[in-house]
Amino acid sequence: ARVLALQRELNRLGAGIAEDGIFGPNTARAVAAAQESGHDLSAVAAAPAAASGGTVAPARPTPEVNASGRLRQLIREAEGVLASNRSGFRQDVFVVVDLARHSSEQRFFIVERSTGNVSGYRTSHGSGSDPRNTGRPQTFSNANNSHQTSVGVYRTAETYSGRHGYSLRLDGLSGTNSRARARAIVIHGANYVSEAGRRAGRSWGCFALDMRHRTAVIDRIKNGALLYAPDPNR
Repeated sequence: ARVLALQRELNRLGAGIAEDGIFGPNTARAVAAAQESGHDLSAVAAAPAAASGGTVAPARPTPEVNASGRLRQLIREAEGVLASNRSGFRQDVFVVVDLARHSSEQRFFIVERSTGNVSGYRTSHGSGSDPRNTGRPQTFSNANNSHQTSVGVYRTAETYSGRHGYSLRLDGLSGTNSRARARAIVIHGANYVSEAGRRAGRSWGCFALDMRHRTAVIDRIKNGALLYAPDPNR
């Protein structure tokens, strides 16, 4: 019902999409276009609670997020992965990590499929991927002890408590990140990542987040969500 209400509102704004109650690519594109034009759709369809029962991460859409043509392209690519693997991932939410962005920018994006809402966060990259600490990763690796970020398709897995506290394991599903679990490439909070700071610090390959948002983000995406982190040099 919420998707149908959203589609009706989009058509009122001139989208010209089918009102079928299905959040497909046409609806996603219409949502992105409406947000880019400054329309607030939050009152039409509120984001659903996580299928896993976790806390919904706070929505933090910004003009930068809504205006990015590259981000819209990465979201379309992630939707394509989901469409071809309907039984392999949760279908309510997914993550896109845009490693082409500087570490001072939001580049870890949670996409709510029922509403098209995009929430952005800063995240780290591996020190081995950016040895001069420029804020941009240049190289990527799947090798043990490389301390580099691995690119590709991930699936979120179980939570655990480790050296960084509450954390989320990741399974790498691409040849470029297949050793993610063995390398302990995870999502965790870190003091060197701050939404208010100058830029995110570097990890050993993990997607570290601001400690203030760690728990809400992990609870929203744990247990089977797609995390899409393509090579920015492709």
